[in-house]
Amino acid sequence: MLSVAQAQGVPPRTQAEMQPYWVASCNCYRNVPWGEAKWFEAPLAREVSQVFDLWLPVNRPAAPMPIVIWAHASGKDHVIVARDSVHKGIVVPALAAGMAVMSVEFRHPVNNSYLGTIYHTDLADATQYIRSMAPELGLDTHNVFLAGRSRGTLGIWTGLQDDRADPNGDLVRRQSTRVNAIFAIEGQTTYKSTENALYLYENERAAYLKRNPENPLYGSAVGSATADDPAVMMRYPSAFFRRLVTRSELKAHHADYGLTLCQRYAELGIGDRCTATDLVPATALFTGVIPFFQSWLTPAR
Repeated sequence: MLSVAQAQGVPPRTQAEMQPYWVASCNCYRNVPWGEAKWFEAPLAREVSQVFDLWLPVNRPAAPMPIVIWAHASGKDHVIVARDSVHKGIVVPALAAGMAVMSVEFRHPVNNSYLGTIYHTDLADATQYIRSMAPELGLDTHNVFLAGRSRGTLGIWTGLQDDRADPNGDLVRRQSTRVNAIFAIEGQTTYKSTENALYLYENERAAYLKRNPENPLYGSAVGSATADDPAVMMRYPSAFFRRLVTRSELKAHHADYGLTLCQRYAELGIGDRCTATDLVPATALFTGVIPFFQSWLTPAR
């Protein structure tokens, strides 16, 4: 039977309050609320809410654990099925490395635009929540990483924004939203129509911009990048164009988004923090991700 807190979807504040969410079959905490929003997710044809699943290493290290936050692609939810590519590529190697893994349910500024509001901060808000639980769960607030695919690469935008920590806020809002590094498969680095046209289109730019005025709430990783931003690793199954394209050629997962962001990093003098690779086979999409995160760990404090 659900507790009152579970029934109301109240985010836990203690490890004891996490316990009712433990599911032995996945050896994880499942459907833990991190926020109170609920919405109809059209691609899934059902209601979802701001929940997450959490895996902790069986043999928990004495030191606080780094945490990897996974954001799912469109058409999926936050549940990671055992032995699928995300489980094998993120969860298993992270746990083996002494890292925790959080898979988060979230709203997206494009995929959920039909809701009538541009939701663009859910991943940042979830990051603040899990940091607020660090003392209870043994997590390291100085070592937080974002990973995602397609829709989940909202993490690129999230990781490059200014810190949203509010020193006068509650326990959650006082937490930082900054991360050490970001991994993205099929990542978009911008949701601004002006930048789509500037960097990608060969023709019809003026008409496109007239039809699609820039909306500042969508955010842009390219325009937001600064010299202190985290490392980014981007991988694409498709090929780079390395040229402007016609509108008919434009893909939702346009690999040149990655090149554009890395070019911006190079202009800022931090080109070594950005990689974008095309034509990556499915079997190699997650290869080396956890070692990449480990290379950007902040030393123990």
